[in-house]
Amino acid sequence: MAASKPFFFIAVGCTAALVHLGTAFVLVSLVGVTPGLANVPAFLCAFCVSHAGHSRFSFPSSRRVAHSRWRWLQVSLAAFFLNQGLTLLALHAFPQFWYLAVMAGVAVVVALISYGLGKTWAFAA
Repeated sequence: MAASKPFFFIAVGCTAALVHLGTAFVLVSLVGVTPGLANVPAFLCAFCVSHAGHSRFSFPSSRRVAHSRWRWLQVSLAAFFLNQGLTLLALHAFPQFWYLAVMAGVAVVVALISYGLGKTWAFAA
């Protein structure tokens, strides 16, 4: 099963990313929220999907779910601040790019960092 954990992390992460980007798209397109502001509730929706999937599939362990949830929340909050900072910076630096493409690129970088922290700390047995 250890060899398949990166697959599950990618699958859960892509699902969470789709929730994140889909929520942002709805908030920007239908509600009229700015992309930078839409990133906040979009992240929170994605966190719920992320923890549920990672605790069940990517990093299953005997550790209590509440314990891993607290640790994953800490990783996710750090990732969120990194994501938000990089998103705002990239939106400003590259206004010619579509906001969802910028957000997706930032998400990939942050996901790599999150994987390492999830594997070695948040969900470690």
